[in-house]
Amino acid sequence: MNEMILTTEQIIRSFPVAGGELTVLKGITLEIPKGSLVIIKGRSGSGKTTLLNILSALDPATSGEVLFRARKRTKKKPGGGAGKKAGAGGAGAGEGEMGESTEGLQENGTEEIRYSGLSDAQRDRLRRFHMGFVFQSVALVPIMSAYENVDFGLRTAGYQGERDPRIREVLAAVGLDQRMKHMPAQLSGGEQQRVAIARAIAHRPEIIFADEPTGALDTAAGLAVTQLFKDLTEKEGITIVMTTHDPGLMELGDVVYEIEDGMIQGMSS
Repeated sequence: MNEMILTTEQIIRSFPVAGGELTVLKGITLEIPKGSLVIIKGRSGSGKTTLLNILSALDPATSGEVLFRARKRTKKKPGGGAGKKAGAGGAGAGEGEMGESTEGLQENGTEEIRYSGLSDAQRDRLRRFHMGFVFQSVALVPIMSAYENVDFGLRTAGYQGERDPRIREVLAAVGLDQRMKHMPAQLSGGEQQRVAIARAIAHRPEIIFADEPTGALDTAAGLAVTQLFKDLTEKEGITIVMTTHDPGLMELGDVVYEIEDGMIQGMSS
């Protein structure tokens, strides 16, 4: 059985609206295998971006739990259902499981982490050292070259190794070793997204989250980016979780979850 880098337990996310409450996620339970490309597919409004934000510790769940580096437990069927209220400190998030401990948040930490037991500062640290992000809009700094954009990402993440060889390594890994001095405006949309991917993997995170990374690309460029993700899971050992509504990308995923109306409707692997 594959080791799981992330698991969720009955995740519910609700938002206050005029006259009541809107529940966007309705009891999501799923597993993210370590070193795999996991695709979450769904139409606009299905809840996939809300789910990705919770998985990546950007937003809290209303109830339920997310476990990073989850220890082996009795297997639960992925899907939807009722969840338990998380509360401010998280039910069961005592010091022995995470609570006040920060060992798992260190750069080389290996301990299981319960999101419900994290403060805002601890969530920031988790994202900074252990996660990478790729967005549809790429979000490159326009006055920096491809090389400088990756270097900026490394400095922001507090990377402790030699930056220059790592920058060259990741730009070569995404096929841009001959374009590293080019500015974003001199690169195609697909090349800009490759720079964003190189920046995301440069500090050696354990997991990458990519929200609709191919949404602004044509079909060929979108397939190329998704194939690059697949290659990186094998070469770098990184786990990548991406959202998409493009059915043409499904065959490249190691695991594919389909979300509809805030519930997991199917899973294939």
